[in-house]
Amino acid sequence: MVAVPDGLKAWELLKGRPHNVDLILTEVDLPSISGYALLTLIMEHEICKNIPVISMISKINVLAAMEFSSFVNNTSSN
Repeated sequence: MVAVPDGLKAWELLKGRPHNVDLILTEVDLPSISGYALLTLIMEHEICKNIPVISMISKINVLAAMEFSSFVNNTSSN
């Protein structure tokens, strides 16, 4: 398990060694780049797109949860 302080560092670590990652657990509200941006980068990467992702929203924010659900539904249908 590796923890990083923000979305950009997560992406740099992930793209540097995607074969060493079994699962990605991320927050939607991240510093540097958002969880949405991180998920987009993951889904566009040939190797990373096959890694399971669990995204969380730590704050009780119904609007953010609805936006994230819409984002996932739109990107997974492509």
